Amino acid sequence: MRMIPGMHSRHATKAALRRSQEPRVIPPAGLAEMPSLGHSIFNDRGWRNPLRGDYFDRSLWEAYQVGPESARVLAGVQLAADGMFEVSSGDAFAKVADPQAAFELAAGWAIVKLVP
Repeated sequence: MRMIPGMHSRHATKAALRRSQEPRVIPPAGLAEMPSLGHSIFNDRGWRNPLRGDYFDRSLWEAYQVGPESARVLAGVQLAADGMFEVSSGDAFAKVADPQAAFELAAGWAIVKLVP
């Protein structure tokens, strides 16, 4: 069967359906819930595990804010191979062992970068 231009493949459709049934973010072991990024009446910020191909990357967490045209990443936390958490935001970088401390640091950096 020939593909119609603009029509999604069966593989892409199945992958999208599977992703829609998964949570957007899963906290790492040792962290009960993701830290707050402050209150917003627009519900325009949060945490996510980004997509890598057809799957969520569960070793990377991003604090983001949705804007008029796109979402921008305010801070990120990467679980490194050595078990440490690499926290980054712009030029700022830190390597932290404790997940609670790593995510609180990332949340603090993200809140500073929020656009009102």
